[in-house]
Amino acid sequence: MYLSVVITCHNNFAVTQTCIDSLKYSTIKPDEIILIDNGSTDATEQYFKDNTDIKYIRRKLNDGSIIGRNVGIRLATGDKILILDNDQFVASDTIEKYIQHDKDVVGCELRETNKHGIGIKVKEDTGSGRVYLGIGGLMITRDVVEKIGVLDESFAPAYCDDPDFFWRAVDAGLSWALVQDSGIIHMAHSTLTKVKTFDNDEAYKRSHDLLKVKWPLKFQPKTVTGPQPLVSYVVPTYNRVGFIEECLNSILSQTYKNIEIIVVDDGSTDGTGDIIKEKYPTVIYLYNEKNKKIPYSLNRGFRAAKGEFVCWLSDDDGIFPEKTEEQVIYMLENPQIDLSFTEYEIRWRGDASYTGTAGVIQHWRPIPFNSNHEEFIHCLTTETCNMNGSTAMFRKSAFRKMGYFIEMLYFVQDWEMWLRYLKAGTIGRVDKNLGYRNEHKDVSQGYCQNAPGVREQFVKEKVCVQKYYRLFTNPDVPSVCVMMCVKNESFEIERCLDDIILWADKIVLFDDGSSDNTVELAEQYPKVMAIHKKDNPHNIRTEGIDRQILYDLACAENPDWICFLDCDEIFDDKMKWQIYDLITDPCINLYHFHEINFWRSETHYRIDESYNKGWFGRLFRNMPGLRMTTELNEHCGGIPRNIPGCSMWYAGDHEAARKTNIECKHYGFSDYQRNTGKAWRRWVRDPLRKDAQGNLHGGWIYYERMINETGLVTVEYKEEL
Repeated sequence: MYLSVVITCHNNFAVTQTCIDSLKYSTIKPDEIILIDNGSTDATEQYFKDNTDIKYIRRKLNDGSIIGRNVGIRLATGDKILILDNDQFVASDTIEKYIQHDKDVVGCELRETNKHGIGIKVKEDTGSGRVYLGIGGLMITRDVVEKIGVLDESFAPAYCDDPDFFWRAVDAGLSWALVQDSGIIHMAHSTLTKVKTFDNDEAYKRSHDLLKVKWPLKFQPKTVTGPQPLVSYVVPTYNRVGFIEECLNSILSQTYKNIEIIVVDDGSTDGTGDIIKEKYPTVIYLYNEKNKKIPYSLNRGFRAAKGEFVCWLSDDDGIFPEKTEEQVIYMLENPQIDLSFTEYEIRWRGDASYTGTAGVIQHWRPIPFNSNHEEFIHCLTTETCNMNGSTAMFRKSAFRKMGYFIEMLYFVQDWEMWLRYLKAGTIGRVDKNLGYRNEHKDVSQGYCQNAPGVREQFVKEKVCVQKYYRLFTNPDVPSVCVMMCVKNESFEIERCLDDIILWADKIVLFDDGSSDNTVELAEQYPKVMAIHKKDNPHNIRTEGIDRQILYDLACAENPDWICFLDCDEIFDDKMKWQIYDLITDPCINLYHFHEINFWRSETHYRIDESYNKGWFGRLFRNMPGLRMTTELNEHCGGIPRNIPGCSMWYAGDHEAARKTNIECKHYGFSDYQRNTGKAWRRWVRDPLRKDAQGNLHGGWIYYERMINETGLVTVEYKEEL
């Protein structure tokens, strides 16, 4: 085998040098290196022209990479030719991996063109017929050149030469292979985009148009075949009488027809609701009596949606007719994707002094999603997140595992949601402009972005999201398992679990003989790991025993923390946000929360102040090896099974503890709680506890903390408001 390596460059001398140097450490070294210099004006010529290790070919002009590559391919004498860009560095075993694939065409980067010719990276052959290997890092045999020729120079100066070359090779019956772990590092830079010898944007458009003309069958429009899944559009609105018709008309003009529209009116006073009721009778109209901001309205609409796919469209934005169909096809072809975005444009409307030049259209593409999501974090930092919620399509089933929007975040609730999907790796991009955003002087009208103190709130939320992201992407963050007793909770179970999955890693349930569909609803949530079903037709209360079983279920999941909640209890918004701070505190083993009790109906709404006097232990560290039937029973008398409602983390009575003959420190409740006959006791501290190896060490609970600012909310009766 005789191997030729062809490298093209234009300036960036240091980068080119690094590329060539990387070849020196290859286990299989190339027999010749050909460097095609497209008119560099830096030190490239001075350094390489007298280098005897390479063939240096200088061209006067930078007329693009395609012609330069062809010059190198024609000069190559090897029976195998490796084509590299100057910003690609090879590992020591890269060439060896390539050679192992005895194919005519071998590449390291698999791409696919969408129907507009734009290439996107893919992990494997999708079978669409639009897949191709990128030219940078492509190895071909001499037979390929003799059979199909070199790159098509009609695409010069740049773009689309690689899909055309690959498709010609496949049509000619040549074999190909993808090197999954090539060891090629691509150092992206601005060599191409900053050239002055040709218009890059014009070249980009021209080449893509030519590709579609040359390969028309590859770009036939797709249509949804078979049953069309229902798509729900949720439109949150507030005082948008000037834009709401444009928004709704864009949905009704879709080529895809199986659509429902849900408008959630956040208390409009300008006649927006009247327009909807009068002109759009098929629209589902929900009205908030009070202005509760976008995240609440979105959650209400998403919960009401019946579609397999759910889209969010802002009331002053619009979408193009093919948007729904294109996105549905993408979601059906990629079942692993739960959330997708499209490209979009910004249209400057109205007051140019506020937004820029009126009438100008600016094109935006969602950021690419790399494994570390560094680009997205940069977007958060610079406040330039270009993933527009109005182009988003959710898989309805994803809400069971990902949760809904955090309603305390008025400005960055979407950023936080995108992070969740990025972490799960279930986010994708449709590379076509399918919608638009109207920028105008009343953008985010009613949400008071320019009001006093609002900017400070925005910055505060942004900082919280960044901190939150770094916590939940850290594998060392402690895990939390929620345990819950339920019985006939079909009215509450979904809302409760939707709230929990935002911060809990796992959930275990004890079903106390439900006769409705509580269990069936809970089983739809992927984070529900175990459900213990109890047959209890006579409604016999054995909560002490039940919670002991539940505790064992929770321990079996081996979490760092365990939290006990009833189905009608949720943490308030502040607590959800602070939970990661709590569980990462190395000193605290038990948290007690202040509980507020709400009674709510259409005519009755009050807060029970008496509950303000109580504290309830809910979140505590899982102690490995501690089991209620053994150690706690020996040391503290076990769970008092004759006391209804007694939680398992209460040690029993003082007398039982004294029987252990161990000096224990007890943590009693307030006089109020003792005087009312509450038999609540907290876990005790055992300074002489032995582990499995017989070593003495202290404390099931070293410290405990009361959460004063945040706490539990118990809702005795709740309906959709």
